[in-house]
Amino acid sequence: MRLTLVFFLFLSGASSMILAQKKTDLIEDLKALNELVGRKDDEISRLKKSLVAEETLNQTYLFEIENLKTTNSALMKRLSNFTSQSVSNIISIGDQIESMRVLEKQDQALRQLIIEEDSTLIETMKQLAPVVNKANGMLINRGSIEVSFSALEYALKDSLHLDPKLVRIDSALRAITVLELMISGAFEPVIIDSVTIDNELIAPRFYEVFSKKFDLDQNRIKLVPTLNNDTVIITLRPSFQRSYERIRSILKR
Repeated sequence: MRLTLVFFLFLSGASSMILAQKKTDLIEDLKALNELVGRKDDEISRLKKSLVAEETLNQTYLFEIENLKTTNSALMKRLSNFTSQSVSNIISIGDQIESMRVLEKQDQALRQLIIEEDSTLIETMKQLAPVVNKANGMLINRGSIEVSFSALEYALKDSLHLDPKLVRIDSALRAITVLELMISGAFEPVIIDSVTIDNELIAPRFYEVFSKKFDLDQNRIKLVPTLNNDTVIITLRPSFQRSYERIRSILKR
């Protein structure tokens, strides 16, 4: 009986010790668990803060992306406008350059025409010399050569087609086919004291000499009536019609 009681007391003590040990272990485990929970809470809190920061940063990025899209759209529009304007400017510059080239070609062609006509007049002077010169009535104008004839002097001549000056002018006209002849003078009868004097008209006689005696193509003879019966002026110049047609052709290019 005593042995049983002792054994029972031993078991009770052992059980109490075991329970005490388990309680201590449970307290330690609970403490460790609380610490773990605390760390997890801290980590969760840190993660939440990090998530908020990331979300804020993400929103910032989204805002910047939208701004970049807007800016890019504006830049693309400006670039498109600039490109269109540049193309228009290039086309305009190209047109201007082409116009300048056309004008340059026209200028060169007109200069060449002037040179050719000046050369024609120089050759005409050579053909007229030495019979017709400045000393006996020749005058060089812009684009023409004029030769003056005194009506009083030539009214007394019968065979005008044998006159050296007229013969030399005819020779020049035959040698230089682009020349035309202008006869300036009185072609209407002169009336003095109610008396009509036809034989005083020298200009018609000059026309008859060149058209009939010298057989010059009448298309190359131009008549310029004036009231001056004292002087007849014969003008030699490159064909006006030919020059006009060439200038018109040049300006149409």
